[in-house]
Parts: sequence; C-alpha cells; structure tokens
Amino acid sequence: MNIRATNIAKPTTIHWHGKDVITGIYKTPTSTPIFLGEDLVKNDEVSDRKYHGGEFKACYLFSEKHYDYWKKQYPDLDWNWGMFGENLTVTDLDETQLLVGSIYQIGKP
Repeated sequence: MNIRATNIAKPTTIHWHGKDVITGIYKTPTSTPIFLGEDLVKNDEVSDRKYHGGEFKACYLFSEKHYDYWKKQYPDLDWNWGMFGENLTVTDLDETQLLVGSIYQIGKP
C-alpha cells in the first residue's frame, strides 16, 4: 500500500436541512506531509467530534481504486483526491483483508 495523496480540509459552512453547519468533509490534496496524532490529523478540520476524530477515528483512508466507479456514476463532477473526505488516498488497498486491531505499514519499509 502506498499513499497517492494526503488531504486536509478547512472549515466550510454549508446549508443543510434548513440550517448552516460547519463541515470538514471537503478535503483537498496538500503538497506537504500530514501529521497523524493519536486523535487527530494536524491542521485538518473535524467539526463533528461525536462521529469523527478521536482515538479510533483520527484518520480516514480510502482506496483510489474506487474512484473509477464513482467517476462513471457522476461524470460531471470535478474529481480530485479527497472527494470522499479521506485524509489518505492510497493504492493497492484490499479492504477484505483489513482486520480490526492490526497494524498496517504504508510505503516502503
């Protein structure tokens, strides 16, 4: 597994169900490395701490292989890494082999 893109978000206000809410879902690629702490990705917006961020939800990882499927479903979108809110877009991820509690290495040893 290798990193294709590192992505972070700035706070963005959207109108949702009749009210304004702040979200960090709109992630965009960054040209600098990101720092993964125990409960957060440094400089990344996490607005809803009930469901995002924290010890077991600090970083969201998504496989680039799924982008092709979604691009076909929504060809008019301006596609870029981070579109699914992920902090790390990675290559060669086989989700069927992921196990809770395991430790994974990204990149070259």
